[in-house]
Amino acid sequence: MDYGPGHQPENPDTDLDALAADPPDVDDDTVTPVTAASNPANTITVTAYLTGVIARVDLDSRVTTLTESQLAQQIQAVAEVAVKRASAVVHIAMVKVLMDTGMDFLQARDFAENMLPFTTPAQADAAAAELATRFADSDPDHA
Repeated sequence: MDYGPGHQPENPDTDLDALAADPPDVDDDTVTPVTAASNPANTITVTAYLTGVIARVDLDSRVTTLTESQLAQQIQAVAEVAVKRASAVVHIAMVKVLMDTGMDFLQARDFAENMLPFTTPAQADAAAAELATRFADSDPDHA
């Protein structure tokens, strides 16, 4: 292939034009479900996909009162809770799937807790409570 000066792509309307185009309309049915968690001051919100991948981090302007280290610690802690919540949603879905296959609720719950790698709802709630306790004193509105 020739990429030297004066080279014209074979079809110039395919490569970069696709990037510049408006995104396609997305039906509500095709949107990937997500979970979110926030710090006690509601200045940091992290949204995670059900796969455990962080979708976005939203910061309020009040985070400027935190040091860079404090901000990083809080983002990491909030992200961990968001990921645990996402895992708990998958845990619940797996319990339902197991029940649909004929297991009773207690068997399905025990199987999911002991044999599957997902966070339980109780574990996700405990992580959120620990986050609230850990960063309660860093609320800029109550400083």
